[in-house]
Amino acid sequence: MTKEEFQVYYKKNKVLVIGVPIILGILLLDMLVLRPARQRAKQPGQPAASPVNVVDAANAAGASSIPAVDPLAPPPPLSVPGIPPLSSAVEKRFLAAESYPYPPTKNIFLPEIKAEAPVAIVPEVAQEMVYERPNLTFNGFFVMGPDRVAIVKMNDRLMLARAGQRLQNTPFMLKAIHPDRIEIVDTQDQGREFEVAISENSSVAITAKAN
Repeated sequence: MTKEEFQVYYKKNKVLVIGVPIILGILLLDMLVLRPARQRAKQPGQPAASPVNVVDAANAAGASSIPAVDPLAPPPPLSVPGIPPLSSAVEKRFLAAESYPYPPTKNIFLPEIKAEAPVAIVPEVAQEMVYERPNLTFNGFFVMGPDRVAIVKMNDRLMLARAGQRLQNTPFMLKAIHPDRIEIVDTQDQGREFEVAISENSSVAITAKAN
């Protein structure tokens, strides 16, 4: 192999060219130097015992010192130590108090039921119903065709209304128109009817009419 071929081979296989000589050198060093030195160190004294042999020897010595135990033999009786009795001073600390904080018969998980005072039942007094009265006056009427038109003054305001017509901004309806009075009905309560007499001086004259 020429020098040029070796250089080309070295460039392509640099790891192989360097690693193989190093590995061979390590193997030769162990075989020629290190191994003969280890053998010479073992020859003068007793050969070193392996860890496995040491463990086996210890187990054998321990087994020979322990007597054989029958696996079917009953276990030895238990030794119960004697417990001295408590003194009276210490025993009093464990006694439950009868009235602290509650007696033993009290259920503390339920709300306390207090004794209620007697409730006096007062009979209800029927109160007299107060009805709202229409504040109006009847100031006459006039005829327009077949109908009568009443002239009513309510809250200082004159209004004209036919029979069967509801008074403006009130729950009252004009039921009938007579020469001397008018009849009005509360639309919110059909049982309430009123009669308003004619008045010349604009004074209120209202009387309740029984059904």
